[in-house]
Amino acid sequence: ALAAEQTPTDNQACQALQDGPLLLEVFPVPLSEGQAPKIRVILRKAEELRISCYSATGQLVYTYSPLQLEEGYHLLELDKFRPNAGLYHLQFETDRGIEMRNLVVE
Repeated sequence: ALAAEQTPTDNQACQALQDGPLLLEVFPVPLSEGQAPKIRVILRKAEELRISCYSATGQLVYTYSPLQLEEGYHLLELDKFRPNAGLYHLQFETDRGIEMRNLVVE
């Protein structure tokens, strides 16, 4: 399951977005082994978000069903993904493109 929290769409950070459809922050950094990563997402408009996680060698290790998110701020916890120590690459895909973030787990 994926826990999500939404705040009103007039969030100041959302208002500050310029050109991109999406702002992402993965935390905590570094992540402790066995801890679920959290993600702050700010969308300019309602979007379907697909999240995939790859190992440092490029192997798909976890994927999440597409999420239909409204415009605004969201706090997501990837509570089913409890990675071992290592380097991972999180891929965030919307209709507007793909963004990648590194995830360091100690």
